[in-house]
Amino acid sequence: TGVITFVDAMIATQAQMETATSLVTIVTPGRTQYHPGVAKMWAYVENTAGTPSTIVAYNVASYTDNGVGDITVNLTTGFSSANAACVSNVATNIIGFSFITSTGATAVRVETRLRSDGTNADTDFMVVCFGDQ
Repeated sequence: TGVITFVDAMIATQAQMETATSLVTIVTPGRTQYHPGVAKMWAYVENTAGTPSTIVAYNVASYTDNGVGDITVNLTTGFSSANAACVSNVATNIIGFSFITSTGATAVRVETRLRSDGTNADTDFMVVCFGDQ
């Protein structure tokens, strides 16, 4: 009948999660992060006072303030290489925009700028990354 009972089910291995091809394995919470479609790091960062702090985040160890509108987000668990796909956005697009200036195995650098003249400015931002760990 095509129905798999819990008794017949297998727990997905890390390799099965990374290939993302099995239709008959069960995923446990401890292995979810190995699937390529799951964000490995995300953060909503408050930076309006010039000192970055977490509003809400996953897999963020700390922040490095590199200057006005220039923050490095340091990961708790790094990527297996610097080839992560990351995107960022400021909390209020009317004020400005943000972009990723570098992605490393253990950190992501984000700059935030004013929309009016393109100068760096401290503002809240969000960042999310996908990649292999």
